[in-house]
Amino acid sequence: MTQEMQLAQAANLPVAPQYVHGGQSSALAVLPPPPTGFKKIHRLLRGRYPLVISLGAVLAIAGALTGYLCKQPMYTSDGRIFVPPTIPSVRASIDPMLPGYSTYLNSQVAVIESRDMVEMAMKNPKWQALGKLRDDAAIDDFFNNLDVESMPNTSVISISFSDSDPKVAQLGAQVMCEAYQDFYESQDPFLFTHKINQLDTMRNRVGNELQGLQAELSNLSKKYGTDDLRDFSNTQMQQLAHLEAELEEADRDYAQAQAALAAASGLTPTGAPATRKDAAITLNEVQIANLGDLQMHSLLLQRGELRRVLDKMQRDGFGPNHPRVQSAQTDVDVLNAEIQAYVDAWNRAYRLGNLNGLTPVAINLQADLESKRLRVNLLKDQRDKQDALCHEIGQQMSAIQEIKSKIASKQQDLDAITSDFDQLNSQKSLMQGQLAIISAPAVAIEPAKDKRIQFALLGFLGGGLLPACVTIFLGLLDRRLRYSDETNTNLGGIPLLGILPNLPDLLTDPDQAATAAHCVHQIRTILQITGHNLDRRAFTVTSGSPGDGKTSLTLALGLSFAASGSRTLMIDGDLVGGGLTTRLAITADHGVLEAMASRDIMPFVHATDVTDLSLLPVGHAMGGYTGSIAPAAVRRLVVEARNHFDVIIIDTGPILGSIEASPMAVAADGVIVCVSRGQQRQLVERAIAHLQAIGAKLAGVVFNRAQARDFERSISRMSLHPMAQGSGNGDRIGPVVTAVASSVRSGLSSHPEHP
Repeated sequence: MTQEMQLAQAANLPVAPQYVHGGQSSALAVLPPPPTGFKKIHRLLRGRYPLVISLGAVLAIAGALTGYLCKQPMYTSDGRIFVPPTIPSVRASIDPMLPGYSTYLNSQVAVIESRDMVEMAMKNPKWQALGKLRDDAAIDDFFNNLDVESMPNTSVISISFSDSDPKVAQLGAQVMCEAYQDFYESQDPFLFTHKINQLDTMRNRVGNELQGLQAELSNLSKKYGTDDLRDFSNTQMQQLAHLEAELEEADRDYAQAQAALAAASGLTPTGAPATRKDAAITLNEVQIANLGDLQMHSLLLQRGELRRVLDKMQRDGFGPNHPRVQSAQTDVDVLNAEIQAYVDAWNRAYRLGNLNGLTPVAINLQADLESKRLRVNLLKDQRDKQDALCHEIGQQMSAIQEIKSKIASKQQDLDAITSDFDQLNSQKSLMQGQLAIISAPAVAIEPAKDKRIQFALLGFLGGGLLPACVTIFLGLLDRRLRYSDETNTNLGGIPLLGILPNLPDLLTDPDQAATAAHCVHQIRTILQITGHNLDRRAFTVTSGSPGDGKTSLTLALGLSFAASGSRTLMIDGDLVGGGLTTRLAITADHGVLEAMASRDIMPFVHATDVTDLSLLPVGHAMGGYTGSIAPAAVRRLVVEARNHFDVIIIDTGPILGSIEASPMAVAADGVIVCVSRGQQRQLVERAIAHLQAIGAKLAGVVFNRAQARDFERSISRMSLHPMAQGSGNGDRIGPVVTAVASSVRSGLSSHPEHP
């Protein structure tokens, strides 16, 4: 570490960077990082702590009182209701458990918390006696104070109600318990009524269907007089078998008759009928039998026997549709047809015999053949009719059996529905009184919820922190530079050379004057230390905007450099303002511009009352000649000044608002930026960015008009001797210059001498 850096640290000041030559920096000082966290909060609150603490204390107390008073203690009363987990049974010895009981219990909790249940509870006369409204707001308030839950692993529902009045809390829980009990008993929670109505509808429908089937069965039974056709079917099948047997026998007899007739007369077995009729007398069956025809006699005997059997069955009460009557009647019909066929055949054969001269034997055989043929045909017809009847009876039996099956099935359904109907009615009766309030709500003695302390604490914290939060927020929005150390972290690493206090225009306090003089001497010392190795002798003082105190700083530094034994030249480079020339009350026709043109500055330099301190005034070039300044001319002026003076200090206008400021800043060995307290950070940053862009060498920043706490941290607690008061020209040269002038060997006068 160099001696200069050690001296700077001993003075409690940051080390300025070594200056750029040829675009490279040899050694940059390490500056403190930007503040973060609590340090940044401290920066934002700095200087405002008394106000923040005072307001925070007042608002904290107000917030605590408000929080404590705005929340009332809440009393809670609860009742417990037992919900049966079983369904009463009229058949089983043990009542069955309700399926999905836990789900059912949760559904009852939802029922109790429903809006309809709350409205039902609020209609209770006990609740209405309180005089409370029943509008939407009151219902919502009731909802907010109600808490319903099913107790784990039990069959109990807990109904709680909270209110600031313990009696209202008890009444709220009570009316809710009573409302649910009435609902449970009257509204049929197990849907017994709905199920019973459904079963009754099903029972009526199945009964009507059963009656329809029974009517259909009755209609089918009317045809045969009974719905049990098994015996009738067996009889008809036997009759069919009997006809088939007779038909088979008739076929054999017919074949034998054909053979006999063929053998007796040589006729063909076809028995072809005669081609014409004779007028002979036609005989009937009795006449034929009386002629000694044994075949006819046998047929008549059979018919008589069948008629006697048929008459006997009629006398015994058998109806015409009785199977035995029908069978006997069929035999009589067949025998009548056979007899008639025999008579017809006998008469034809007889007439044929008269025509052909056939013998009586042949005539009988011919008649017998015709009779047997007709018998075969009649039996076939009877057999076919009987077969159709048996088929019809079979279909009828199938239809009857199908209807009987449907009737049996419907009857079973009807019996089951009737059984369920009777059981549900019985269960509905048994369910009455199953729900029980096992714990009635009681008046709470102590509040269940008392959040007044918590709300008071929140109000205390909120009120106490509100001023700090508002101040921090406003501080984040405030872009002004309020303290000197902000220049270290917010101006791109440009070092802080020193600070100047905020002094009154009429400086009468010796301590304030001593402090201001000490600050100026400290800045001058830092400039001498950091520029020792680089032969830094020319400095330009500028600022971001007018009124930052750059002219006062230039004059104060000039006094300080001169007091240290350095031959010092102050150049008034502010061609518009001419602040140095005006403050020192120097009147000169020629000045800066003429010095640039003549290449010899000494004829234009004016001495001051302070030893080793001179001034190159602005002359009459103020304002109108700023356009004639060239960077090369300014550099020549500075080089020429180096030949005669140890230190050159150039006072110029604001870097962002004057034309001459930029070439004078580039021509100097270092640029001192004067920043006053309250200046906008953005404006200062723009000024520094402009200086860096044009290649100026920045010596550092001087923070002007600092508060007492700023400069108290920057100077040591050494003994500051009181200085003499100003000589009367303090109003003209400024309080800082007055303070510095009072500390040097000779003061400034209103009439400086020329060299």
